[in-house]
Amino acid sequence: MPASDPSAAPLGAVLPDRAGFHALAAHHRVIPVTRRLLADGETPVGVYRKLAGRRPGTFLLESAAHGESWSRWSFVGARSAASLTEVDGRAVWTGTAPAHLPGTPDGPAGDDPLAALRETLERLRTDPLPGLPPLTGGLVGYVG
Repeated sequence: MPASDPSAAPLGAVLPDRAGFHALAAHHRVIPVTRRLLADGETPVGVYRKLAGRRPGTFLLESAAHGESWSRWSFVGARSAASLTEVDGRAVWTGTAPAHLPGTPDGPAGDDPLAALRETLERLRTDPLPGLPPLTGGLVGYVG
């Protein structure tokens, strides 16, 4: 079985392996899958531009350690499958939403958008895994 810490894995390695994935899936709905790539000629902004283009539903988040000017982690998201929004006081999904969540056809009613958001975040939560950044799943956006 490959190392469980992605930062120690050889280039090209996919983690977790199939057995590790199934073990995590027994207790979690969302499982981060990583592949270690050599990208020493890339910047986070360059990767974002290549992946996101001019599509909607994309993001680039940078983090820095307290008092530091350089990013510790960069999170790039593109091709969002779904968006959770509010329409007439109800939580409503657009796109292909994860099954059985508030506001989906097969999930509970989304009568309270903030409660639907809280429940969705809890159901999509992942536990911290060695060698991975603190953000490995969930939702990105804003509440206003």
